[in-house]
Amino acid sequence: MFGFFFLKQNDFAQIFLFTYIAHIIFSKPLRAMPKMNVSRTATIHADAATVYSKLNDFNHWPKWSPWLIMEPDANVNIATDAKYYEWNGKRTGEGNMSITREVENQQIDYDLTFLKP
Repeated sequence: MFGFFFLKQNDFAQIFLFTYIAHIIFSKPLRAMPKMNVSRTATIHADAATVYSKLNDFNHWPKWSPWLIMEPDANVNIATDAKYYEWNGKRTGEGNMSITREVENQQIDYDLTFLKP
């Protein structure tokens, strides 16, 4: 029952170190990144319909996306309705994006998921 009183000082150090490392490893839950909301605005000198048509159709994105310009060989898949987009590249990582809500010529909401950095 009181066997721990008979451990050597070095044994206590090893037990403490093991317990400390186990605490660090197992105390943080393994889960996905928390959801974030990011909003940006910019002034573009074009009519709303032109801009909207480029942003709500993922078939246009490879032409202007800075990430795909940086890595043109990244694998890109676009759904037939052009509302879902996924990529996989060495520099761009892996992820997907979908359009979740649209208000014509006014607003587009995206759901963006990064799977690998």
